[in-house]
Amino acid sequence: MRHIENRYLIIVKPKMPFVEWINSLPGSERKISIGDVEEDATSHLVPISNYDIEPDHILKRHFSEIFELQLWEWYTDKTLWPANRTYQKFKKWFEIEIHTMVYDFGDNAIRYDDL
Repeated sequence: MRHIENRYLIIVKPKMPFVEWINSLPGSERKISIGDVEEDATSHLVPISNYDIEPDHILKRHFSEIFELQLWEWYTDKTLWPANRTYQKFKKWFEIEIHTMVYDFGDNAIRYDDL
């Protein structure tokens, strides 16, 4: 087991405004519930440095990328994404957990799939 010293883990859980957006999209045959989207929250490892370790600062730096990824996971047509993707809207649409203690129990190297 190794402690990952240069990453924080951000867990993103959708709230009702996000679910309402999903249900407003064209082609939504079945209405999605908050339970449907809470089943498998998205996790993000974000880099930190010795000079920038405040979780809220790190979230502000990465919220835009995380917001877009959340939207893309549900609908890839960017023309139907909300235009005003502010930090305030991000916090309204998603519950955020930031964890500073991240451990790797694997013996092998981490594999990456570039998006």
